[in-house]
Amino acid sequence: MSDNCAPPGGSGGEERGAVEARAVEPGVEERGPGAGLPATLHIAGLALVRTESPPSLACWTGYFPEPAGADPAGVSLVMEPAAPPDEPALRLAHDVVSRFDAFVGRTMEYCRTRLRERQFELTAEEVRALFEVRA
Repeated sequence: MSDNCAPPGGSGGEERGAVEARAVEPGVEERGPGAGLPATLHIAGLALVRTESPPSLACWTGYFPEPAGADPAGVSLVMEPAAPPDEPALRLAHDVVSRFDAFVGRTMEYCRTRLRERQFELTAEEVRALFEVRA
């Protein structure tokens, strides 16, 4: 794993709901850096799994379920210094996870608007190609 909280793989959730943190997953020993940190955070139905990170950070990453062939979309929660997330961080993570689709939609609209600006010098055909829906 890398020093930038690179995830080992994805895991998605089933339902939208409250935040839950498990101190230690069954069968996992608490030793070394990160001992005492939750192995998994369940935020708005998405499971964020603790990933390896530098000792000064605590990082959890989860992936949204995607249709076959789609690019994975994920969310990471990083705490510095390394500690279990506090209530404000969990609330913010919950807002991001539960409203992820809306944020993506707003981001796409922003990009579509900006890329049409003259400074980018894109033709109408190039702009259309950037935003074609892939099947």
